[in-house]
Parts: sequence; structure tokens; C-alpha cells
Amino acid sequence: MTLLQSWFWPDVSSRKNALAAINETFWVMMFLAALTAVFTFIDFAQNWQADDQLWGFVSAAFLGGIAFGIRQKSRTAAVAGFALYVAGRIWSWIGTGHGGSIVLFVLVALALWHGIRGTFAFHRFGPIAAGTPSIEDSFRTFGKSQKAAREESEQK
Repeated sequence: MTLLQSWFWPDVSSRKNALAAINETFWVMMFLAALTAVFTFIDFAQNWQADDQLWGFVSAAFLGGIAFGIRQKSRTAAVAGFALYVAGRIWSWIGTGHGGSIVLFVLVALALWHGIRGTFAFHRFGPIAAGTPSIEDSFRTFGKSQKAAREESEQK
């Protein structure tokens, strides 16, 4: 599978790949939240009236909240993020006649869809067994076995 294919449809059949899809979706949502906040701030700075512009900050905070929900592997947050993004873009398209870049819309929607896939796949995996060593313990054991092997060869 090429890099392009793996981005458009990542494999979420392992815990590591599911976590990678979740992490990607978290960063996409954080980017959307930051972008929303920046453009709202620019709009607010041009016109210091707090009528409808404050909803942009509320929207940015909401997107950030959904991002952190996805980071916590919440399936509800992933589905809500995807549904609200797609519905918001469609609402914008209907209301104004243009919804922005279709390429950006498709790429963000696809990344959010991978978040849904990742969170659902992650919850399909069983919990990690209680006695499973951490990666740190594995490396520590590997280092000890190498050191013990060197000491043994020096004694011979």
C-alpha cells in the first residue's frame, strides 16, 4: 500500500494504526478550531461589534472540545465531529451559495471519517493484559540481556 493510499484509507486493523488515525483526526480538529478562532478574531478586529461574531469563538471552543473527546477515543465525539462538520459545510453552501473549497472539504471530511473508523476499531480490541510489560520495560530488559551477554563473553 502506497503512502497516498494509506492516507486515503488507512488500515485500522491494529491498535497502533487505530491510534494513528485517532491522532490524525485530533490534529485536524485542532487545526480547524485554531483556524476558526483566527478568522473570527480577524473579523472581530475589523468590526468591534459582538453580534454574531462571538459565535465563531464558541464554534472554535466546541471544535477544540470535540478534538479532545476524539483524543480520549470517544466514538460519540468522532461521530459528532464528522456530522457537525459536514452539516455545517452543507448549511454554509445552502445559505451563501458557496461552501468554500471542495478539495479542502473532502480532505477534512475524510480525515474525520478516519477518526470514526479509528475510534470504533480501537474499542473492538480487547484491553491490554495486566502483566504485559511496557515498551520501556522491554527496552530495559533488552539492554540488560545485552549487558549480561557481554559480561559472560568477557568472563570466557
